[in-house]
Amino acid sequence: MSGQRITILRAEGPQTAVRNASAPRTCRNGQPAVDSWRTGSASGDPSMSWRCVLLLLAAVVLLTQCGVTCDEPNTVDAALNLRTGDWVDTDFNLNQIVGQAHSISFRFMLQHPNSYYNNIIGESGSGIYTISKNTSASGGCTDRATLSVNFGGTGGVWPNINDLANGFRPNRWYHIAVTVDNQLKLRLYVDGVLGIIQNSGFQTSLQLSGGTWAGGALRFGRRKNSVNPPEQFYGLLDDVAVWDHALSQNEINSLQNNHKLSGNESGLIAGWNFNVLLGGATHPPKHGRPLAFNGNAARVWPLSGKNEEDAAKMLFEQHATKLSLPVKGNWIVNQGSDSDCGSHRGYASFCVDMYYADGPTRGQPIYAAADGTVVLVRDGSADDVGNQQVPGCTECTEGDGSCGYISNEVLIQHAPTEFSSYLHLKQGSVPQAIKDKLAGGQPVLRGEKIGEAGQSGTGGAHLHFAYLWTVTLPANPGINPPADTPTSPCGYTPSVPDSKPLVTRPFLFSEYWAKPQGASAFEFIPAATPQLGDTVRDTSP
Repeated sequence: MSGQRITILRAEGPQTAVRNASAPRTCRNGQPAVDSWRTGSASGDPSMSWRCVLLLLAAVVLLTQCGVTCDEPNTVDAALNLRTGDWVDTDFNLNQIVGQAHSISFRFMLQHPNSYYNNIIGESGSGIYTISKNTSASGGCTDRATLSVNFGGTGGVWPNINDLANGFRPNRWYHIAVTVDNQLKLRLYVDGVLGIIQNSGFQTSLQLSGGTWAGGALRFGRRKNSVNPPEQFYGLLDDVAVWDHALSQNEINSLQNNHKLSGNESGLIAGWNFNVLLGGATHPPKHGRPLAFNGNAARVWPLSGKNEEDAAKMLFEQHATKLSLPVKGNWIVNQGSDSDCGSHRGYASFCVDMYYADGPTRGQPIYAAADGTVVLVRDGSADDVGNQQVPGCTECTEGDGSCGYISNEVLIQHAPTEFSSYLHLKQGSVPQAIKDKLAGGQPVLRGEKIGEAGQSGTGGAHLHFAYLWTVTLPANPGINPPADTPTSPCGYTPSVPDSKPLVTRPFLFSEYWAKPQGASAFEFIPAATPQLGDTVRDTSP
């Protein structure tokens, strides 16, 4: 999806613009909306070129479409859009609220509900002050996106109290209020409804400890750089507000029902509604605090407050590397990216599994998706049969897979935070030329064969393609780093730690052909992520 930006056209010449008092339009709060204009020349001369008239009429139409707000005249309703590597810093010092009664409220819309931890609200300094979207990486189909809150090391997890079966879903606005009362009891409200802490026996409050929970300033989109920077929020954030007291149920209801903060609410310390200012418009004082945008963080607008319309404004991922399909011929996607079920969840959310549609998958050539530098090759793991085990290894827990061979893999770096990973390769299939390039540091080229599909470390032959943001390499990366050595009391020591070894990021393949499941014909795809059930190919059928 791409964001839509509206350009406000301006008439040439010394024009003045005044509100059209003869045709006022009222808003839900009874205030007139500033979206209807008439013009006159500064000198009083009634003559005006038709070109200027047409331009001004166009401006009227665009202003109407932009949803000019009632609470802040001359502004356009907007929200903050965050993707990989994006965050926004504020100048609001957390020492104003930590360890004492306060509230924080906001609206958010998820883009990828099954991705890794999404830090919606965080701290830029020491300690912990974070509100995050949480998703399990268990591979199950019953767990759904939840919210986790941790202030000062005390935290809990809250499911969506209004939809326990489905959790927090994508492309839908949610209003969240987190309150801390004078006894330091924390509560979380979802769309005005008091939440229940997960696995707590229906407790609705969490007892916090006193003291200084965190330092630094409030941050949107992620936490401080030194703590798991990949814990990235993907989606829209709006109407963030900090309050000097625990909001009451009536106050929360009022916030939920009013689409935008006015800046004049009682007890408001600071607020950010991210609106776009027109002309000489200014934010109310409590909305005017400076923001520092990092990465590609941006405002998207105009917003309507309607789920489907606002979801269409979300920007999709940007990465520096143009990626081609790493396969040739017809391949079927049997596990998609950001899936509700299966193993592509949490840190491994943005991966695609595919198998060859026109014959055996094992032995099919795999190609580099783009130019880059090979940083790791493993092709010594057995893959004659699915889920082969390391000889002499004892499972840590019966059937947990701890004795299975690590997948054969080629890992290519394309940019500082962009790596492509090709997993489950056939044993011994990585060409010597690729190994030589790893040893010598020479680049690999787009479309160059890097191996063959196999079933190492998995139950059946397929290609697992992942695009990675961060990678924890072995101490001595290279060709076949030691990994599958049995250890005591059970399992083996992998060369890459099992705990969060990598975090995937959204990606797009460019210029390929796809036939969705159930469709009769292929269509050309300029750039997209293949979906579950798609048949994909690199050339025209």
